[in-house]
Amino acid sequence: MAWLSEKERRKLDEHSSELQARLEAIESSLRNATLENDVLKTEKTKLTKQEAELRAQLEKQLEQSNTALANATKELDQAKNTTQAQTKELDAAKTQLKEIAPLKSQVEKLQSELASAVKSRTDTEASLAKAKTELEQAKNASQVSAKEIETLKAQLSKAQQDSQAQQAKLTQERDEVKKERDQAHKDRDQAHKDRDQAHKERDQIKTTSAQAAADLAKKNKELASLQAAKEDAVQENELLLLQLMQAQEELVEYYEEKNRFEKLFEAYKARWDRLEQRYPNYIDFGGIELVSFDAVSEIPSITWRVKDFAQAGIAYSEFYFQTVMQDGLPGLAVIADANHLPELDSALVPKLLQTNAKQLGLFLSFTNTEFRQIRAAATVLAQLEAIGWKDFTLPSQFDLAFWRPILKQLIEQVQALPSVLRYDQVKLKRELINPDYEHLWLEFQGLHYGNIHLRKFEARLGAALVQADGFSSFPKFEIPLIDGKTKPFESWYAESQDDSGAKLELRLSLEKNVFDAAVWSKLSDTDKAFMLRLVYAFPEALKRLEAQHVAIHRPWATWVDFAKAAVNVFEVNRRATKTAVDADKALNTTPAEPKAKAQPKEEVQAATPKPQAKGPKIISIASAPAKKKTRSTQTATAPKTKKK
Repeated sequence: MAWLSEKERRKLDEHSSELQARLEAIESSLRNATLENDVLKTEKTKLTKQEAELRAQLEKQLEQSNTALANATKELDQAKNTTQAQTKELDAAKTQLKEIAPLKSQVEKLQSELASAVKSRTDTEASLAKAKTELEQAKNASQVSAKEIETLKAQLSKAQQDSQAQQAKLTQERDEVKKERDQAHKDRDQAHKDRDQAHKERDQIKTTSAQAAADLAKKNKELASLQAAKEDAVQENELLLLQLMQAQEELVEYYEEKNRFEKLFEAYKARWDRLEQRYPNYIDFGGIELVSFDAVSEIPSITWRVKDFAQAGIAYSEFYFQTVMQDGLPGLAVIADANHLPELDSALVPKLLQTNAKQLGLFLSFTNTEFRQIRAAATVLAQLEAIGWKDFTLPSQFDLAFWRPILKQLIEQVQALPSVLRYDQVKLKRELINPDYEHLWLEFQGLHYGNIHLRKFEARLGAALVQADGFSSFPKFEIPLIDGKTKPFESWYAESQDDSGAKLELRLSLEKNVFDAAVWSKLSDTDKAFMLRLVYAFPEALKRLEAQHVAIHRPWATWVDFAKAAVNVFEVNRRATKTAVDADKALNTTPAEPKAKAQPKEEVQAATPKPQAKGPKIISIASAPAKKKTRSTQTATAPKTKKK
């Protein structure tokens, strides 16, 4: 129940008094209406009684007049009948007198009788005259009675009309009185409801007031307890304020120390980034553990676990790899867990690349991340070998003297593997179709070649002078800026412009088997090697997009053959690409890695994928093409075609 103030209670009392006064006024109006209704009922009763008396009187007078008229008519009929009978008797007597004329006696008798008859007739005539007089009087009386009756009827009709009008008026007044009575009843009921509601509100106000008083007492108690709690809180707040000031001072010290550590972290991070840039093959790991080994199976193996591994922005809390012996030669494979069982050709055996097509396919199928893990595993073993296996716990039955030369040989062979262009993923960014020019815009993710590490790289294979009844004989390799602002390699320059921005464009002619030597000569040897690897990688990149069921306008086979034809142009112009191949050889032997033993020419050629070969998503180029005596490099005549 809400607590009410004194002002609100007074307001409620005034409202209650006002409601009570309204209720009394309504009750007084109701009593007056009832009295008026009773008076109207009395007057109506009197009028009804007077109407009944007047109607009875008029009916009685009418009945008397009708009775008198009937009697007079009856007497007149009787007099007429008597006169007619006497006339008949007189006629009969005259007849008899004529018949008995001879008879004197009879005549005398008849005369006497005639005299008597005459007298009687005279009397009768007198009676008849009297009757006529009476009849006339009766008729006059009847006429007077008829007039009176008509007058009475008119009065009666008027009285009836007045009575009906009075009755209608009384009925209307009765209806109005009834309506007023009903309205008075409604007002009385509403007044009763208002009174009951006022009583309820008064009771509620009383209850609320009582509850408010109880709440006030309770709140006074609570206020007293809160006052005491407030005093305690004030003391506690003063203590907390003092502690907060101390905490702020400590926080300032921690913040300054945090800034120092952040600056130190940024310095170490910058130093680490510079280290990774200068030595992209440098790795760091927390430790290596020999998990299990098997020296008696058909494929002997050792399972290793590397903890807290990091290299060039890639970090793993741990990863597993296996070193195996296949056909008496060492091999290495990165595995998912320690329970992996080695299978034939499941691990990379470097010495089998020249003779085993599956091994060559496995080597070429590695993505950039997968091959970096292979090299990282070999580097971890090399560091373990460099410290002479000191402080490394070996199982009791593990024969290090047997495995150590094999592992050393494996390290040298893995580090001597040729550098090829690799990437983690390729996707079609856009296909452009114009009447005389088309291109496929490819986007490579995680691309790596030698010292070039690119998270994203874009390249377009264009077709100029497209024929309506065929395709094109003028391939174009277009290298735009990465995201429109970053040079993909050092000697890149804006050779031309199109709607997408600046680009380096290398044009070829399939008809003459030549390419644009002017553009080629402006690239550094390292970038030439990179461009050569990219050209050789395009056919397999297109095949991979075809395997992903990417939809394009032309058949994928048309574009794949077009890219292979471009590769063939570089195969024909081996001498022009000699400097690029020499740069590629330099990339395959880095100062930071142990120098690999020289491979025979046959082995190198066996490890080289042919442009037309169907295989994995990585294309390798021969480390050293055969020297031929040729004339100076020809210049491609393919025209520059801007994208429409």
